[in-house]
Amino acid sequence: MFGKDEKLEKIKEALAAMDCDMNGFRSWQKQYDKLKKQWKNEEERYRKAHRITMRVETIADRFEEILTSRWGADKAEALQLVKELKQLQNSFDHEFIIGKNDDDFHSTYNAIIRMGAKALEDEQQRILFQSEIENLLQMLRENLVKQPPDAKKLCIYYMYRKDTDLEELSAQEKLVTVENVYQIMFFGPIVELLTYAITQADEKKELLEQGADKRSRKSLESVQFLLDGAQEGLSPKERAKELFQELIEQM
Repeated sequence: MFGKDEKLEKIKEALAAMDCDMNGFRSWQKQYDKLKKQWKNEEERYRKAHRITMRVETIADRFEEILTSRWGADKAEALQLVKELKQLQNSFDHEFIIGKNDDDFHSTYNAIIRMGAKALEDEQQRILFQSEIENLLQMLRENLVKQPPDAKKLCIYYMYRKDTDLEELSAQEKLVTVENVYQIMFFGPIVELLTYAITQADEKKELLEQGADKRSRKSLESVQFLLDGAQEGLSPKERAKELFQELIEQM
């Protein structure tokens, strides 16, 4: 319907024409502008953590192959794998994959690095090492199949809350918490403003269309796009949600 900046300006203009709470809109717009600048970084942070975690899984898989191979271990390769694990340590931390305070995971990871390739040279140590690798693989596989968060919603979440508020929650509870903050702090306020503006536009439509003065014509022009959904039989709130979705999808 409109270009990126034009869409927001049209919404702002329409809200003002319908005497909406413009202080409320300006407060919401600050979040919107911040979201537009930051959400891609949030998306990339998750992708990077997921990519590194998958690499750790590949390394652990290879260790399992080495440990179960009848041909024994290639010491040079084992040393290189341990070295890479050490280099990757903590670089994959993300509360929606593996949290930095996930003690079970990190203690297992640290034990593998600490034991190192030397564990392959001693039968007793080799058994312990293999057990740690199996534990690590199980945890990696459980974490890698978690549903990823919506980057835009997560970005809004971090404007108000921190990872520490998520640490004790299950994967599903974390998603619900992020969704709740997004709905209350970002989605709800603008949809309420838009719903009010659309309702007012519907009520004033005939009056504005009949008005011959410049102010009426300008107001009608400002709110015309708010009236479009009425032809499809959508309620003001449904049309408000559609406008919101268009605005977010264009980012």
